[in-house]
This record gives sequence, structure tokens and C-alpha cells, in this order.
Amino acid sequence: MCNNMYMSKLNDFYQNTLDNILPIGSYVRLLPYDLVFKATHWCWYNCPHCCESAGKNRDKTFIPESVIKYYIDAAKQDPQFTNEVVITGGELMSAYNLMSPEYVPNLVNYVLDKKISLDIKTNGAWVNAPLLRGRIFNDLRNLANNHNPLGFQISLSLDKYHPNALENNYEILKNLAQDKYIKIPMLIHISGFDADKHMYQTLITKLKHTPKIKIDEVGVLSTSGSLIKMIRLNKHVCVRYSTAPCPFANGRAKYLPEAAPVELPQFSFIAGTQQNPSVLVAFDAAGNVTLGENSGKKISVPWRDKNGNPRPLPAIKADLVKQTRIENFKLIHHETIKSMKNDFINKMNKIGIKIR
Repeated sequence: MCNNMYMSKLNDFYQNTLDNILPIGSYVRLLPYDLVFKATHWCWYNCPHCCESAGKNRDKTFIPESVIKYYIDAAKQDPQFTNEVVITGGELMSAYNLMSPEYVPNLVNYVLDKKISLDIKTNGAWVNAPLLRGRIFNDLRNLANNHNPLGFQISLSLDKYHPNALENNYEILKNLAQDKYIKIPMLIHISGFDADKHMYQTLITKLKHTPKIKIDEVGVLSTSGSLIKMIRLNKHVCVRYSTAPCPFANGRAKYLPEAAPVELPQFSFIAGTQQNPSVLVAFDAAGNVTLGENSGKKISVPWRDKNGNPRPLPAIKADLVKQTRIENFKLIHHETIKSMKNDFINKMNKIGIKIR
């Protein structure tokens, strides 16, 4: 007992010392975290801004349903888990014809049955597939009616990079709004970039001129007390809109001239606000766990062990802390060298030796 107590105090001293030297590690170790599951890297589209370089050329593989459930169960035992899960891709809905038609409904039901808030991200391309759209709309209706709507959100993209984004968003919102069998409000989050705000205005205008759709403006108080403006379609489809300045220069997006430049390492995995920050812990179908979705330099560790089995969540978190500290040290070293170089150039310029 005394030996264990001694080792625990020694470990605390070690962690606190490293936190003072490399404080970014404490964010990963101490802050709450959301779970993100990038279920597949396959997608119907090859969008030029995709941070995951998802597309038709990627493997048609998915994170097994059992693995996602395993990590959800593990997170539920961790007090740092925010009780928020995001399931995305690639394109998640491709599971209907590449994996199993039950894959998405099973995962959604599993998350919501455990009273966990859920965000499903999709590009909406499935709305153009006659064999898929009927089944998916039916599943979304049933999932909405069978669960607490406050914990269920569908996220759609609306920007110039997604093919047919305006048409896809319109078809999805129109069909959901006109579905007389949906009894409980559904929350739809539409996101885009500042330069594409006109697409959202066009979308709302089209909906206003669509028969049998009534639009109301509503406001919802967030947990922080701020008012979130939304529109409501036929009283049961609530739509909120958000934008970002420009794409991250990551994945294929690094070739876009308008993408935000990224220096490495980039510790942009801290989400939320200063009052309520959280860390995104993202599992992908390639077997990696990454901090954040769009960090400049991916800070990743494997979620599979050497036998291909899922590793314990505490071990993954410990490895992410270690890897973050390594990248933090590299950044400090890089900035020190950069500062020394600039000082040398300035001194040479002062004595008449021009150095670029």
C-alpha cells in the first residue's frame, strides 16, 4: 500500500513537472473531451478542401460497430468525457450500401440509448440515390421520433467545394419538413464558409417558395446562456447555420490558395470556448486516434494493438499526452532556432552585411 502511494505521488510530481515545462500536455490530460468517429474514409465525392482526403479512391472499410460501442462504453466510465459523440466520415451514409443498412441506425440507437448527445455529419449525396434515400429518410424519421431530440443533430455542408451542395441541402430539408409522420423537432446544422453565405440565403429563399412549407424565425438559449438564432420549418425541423473564415490548409486543401496556411505543429485541437473548452478525440477507419479534426500537424496514435484489437482508452489517452508533449517540445525548439536566426540576420544587416 505504501509503495503504491509513493509511486502515485512520484507520478503526480512527474506529470506536474512536465506540465510546467510543456503545458499543452495538461490540456489533453485534464480537459473534457468529445468522441469523434470517422467511420470511413470512403466518399462519393473527392472534395478539394477535404482534410481527410476522403473520396472514391479510399478503402471501402469502416470502423467496426463493436469497436465504436467499446470506446463509447469506456468513455462513459471516464468523468472527463463530455457525453457528446460525433459520427462522420468520409461519408457515413455510404455504409447503407458498402457495409450494412443497419450500421448507422444501430450506432445512433446505441448512442442515444445511453443518453449521449449525438451529431451525425453527412454531405447529403445519398439524396440522389433512389435506392438509398427512401431507407435513410425513413430511418431518420424513426430515430427522431424514438429519442430525445435535444441529443440528436444532423450536420450538412453548404459550400462551393461540395458538388450539388445547394440542391442536396434543399432536397433533404424539403423532404424532412414535409414529412407528416415526424412528430418531434429535428435539429439540422448547416455549415459553410464566409465566402459562401449567399448559398444559405438562396437555400432559405427556395424553401420559402416551396409549397406546404412554413418558415418561422426562432431563438434557442444555449447552455452558456447565449441566444442561438434558428429557422423552423413546419414546426418540426429546426435549422441553424454557422460559417468559418476559410478552409484549413490540410489534406487536399493545402493546394487551395484560399485555405488558411498552417505551420506545424498546430495545436488547434482545442474546441469550444474559453469558458467551456474541450478536446476532440477522433478515431478513424485507418486505425488512428487524432487530437482534433483539423489540426495542422496530426497528433495521432494507433487505436489498434499489434494483434488488431482495440487498445484500452486510458492507454490511448496517455499516448496522446506523450505525443502532444513531443510536438510541443519540437515547436519550442523550432521557435528558438527561428528567433536565433532572425537575431543573427538583424545583427549582420546592422554592420552592412545583407542577408535575406
